[in-house]
Amino acid sequence: MADATRMTPRLLTKALALCLLLTLACPAVAHAETGTERAGTYLMYLMPAFALGYSTAMGDYEGDLQMIESTGTTGLTTLLLKSTVHADRPAGAEGAEGESFPSGHTAIAFSSAAYLQMRYGYALGLPAYAAASFVGYSRIQGGEHHWVDVLAGAGLGIGFSYLFTEPYHTEDFDLSAYASPVEVGLVLTVRF
Repeated sequence: MADATRMTPRLLTKALALCLLLTLACPAVAHAETGTERAGTYLMYLMPAFALGYSTAMGDYEGDLQMIESTGTTGLTTLLLKSTVHADRPAGAEGAEGESFPSGHTAIAFSSAAYLQMRYGYALGLPAYAAASFVGYSRIQGGEHHWVDVLAGAGLGIGFSYLFTEPYHTEDFDLSAYASPVEVGLVLTVRF
């Protein structure tokens, strides 16, 4: 019972963060005009929710904090850059003028992907990077961003996740997969 009481503030923080994310998702999804753009917007909101949910399911509360730090810093930096750079969206894009650089959708998606890869390895990271890449593609395809906006957003998300995230170790051993152009294999690491 003591453990459940001790975790209450953390669980409350995560619940509030997820509620905020879902509240913000409604207008963004309603604004999306194409199916691809709408799917990218859904993915952008689902990725941090999945990462936070995965950490919680693992009992990795330190990881939860790292996820919130990296994604929060990514989001705040993105908003700061949008308000200072004032880059216009592509011709014909509806929405706020002068808020194209960097892509916030892409920044949050890549922040989540980099967190999953750094914290838990490539088994989660590679599919997450593929999903984040789709989010970036959807922003360009939907006419909401230029390719440089998407690349900058990806760089921000990855950079802050690498800054705040440490690998997760629960055991004295770790099994991870690797791939190169010439080989594929498994690495077993044992700590004494």
